[in-house]
Amino acid sequence: MKKKNFIYIIPIVLLIIPVVLLIIGNIWFFKMKDASTIKYSTDNLTQIKVNQEYDKNKKINEDYVGLLKFDSGLIEEDVVQGETNETYLRTDWHTGKYDEEGSVFMDSESNLADQNITLYGHYVYESYDSSRTHKFTPLELLLEEENYEANKTLTLKLENETRKYMIVAVYLCNLSDELVAPENLKYYTTNFTEETFATYKQEIEKIQQYDTKVSYDFNDKFLTLQTCVKNHPEQRQIVLCKEM
Repeated sequence: MKKKNFIYIIPIVLLIIPVVLLIIGNIWFFKMKDASTIKYSTDNLTQIKVNQEYDKNKKINEDYVGLLKFDSGLIEEDVVQGETNETYLRTDWHTGKYDEEGSVFMDSESNLADQNITLYGHYVYESYDSSRTHKFTPLELLLEEENYEANKTLTLKLENETRKYMIVAVYLCNLSDELVAPENLKYYTTNFTEETFATYKQEIEKIQQYDTKVSYDFNDKFLTLQTCVKNHPEQRQIVLCKEM
């Protein structure tokens, strides 16, 4: 009798195992589905809030572009774009009135579809800002390698879109008397050719403050941040970021 019972048990067990596995698989699938739905919903809600903020600022000023924000909180600044690069150099974008610190603005020649978008922001001296937090002043910290890892990622929040970037190089650029960058270091170039980009990258590697170990090439899209250098009116600090 025992042998016969054992023979009957084997097929029953073989039938039960697939059923149990099927049940476990379904539970796992629906848990994963729920998790991805929650994430999708959270991302949607975040973008809705971004869009609402964008609409509010666009009503204040038609030149509003979006919000530049470092993940670390190093910088969080609204970005505008004027007819020329003088428009917001010393103008508050909220009020349209003169402001020594100006506004953070996108190069007047840049377009959001370009390979490289350049943003300008003032380096604000202690006499105007003792906190050292206004506009692009905090970029000074990125001249030191020890501050790179904590501040290497940032976002540009636009209308219906959030672009994520990582810093690939930080360097100082010496300008001519006419405040023009050398031919091989024209960081404000909107669209490179493969040849001009190769030359640009070679020049950066010669003068960069440190090696970020982040690779980048002609096929990437870039965001370039520019600010002044304390006590060196002939120099500009450049932070080159690639879109992730």
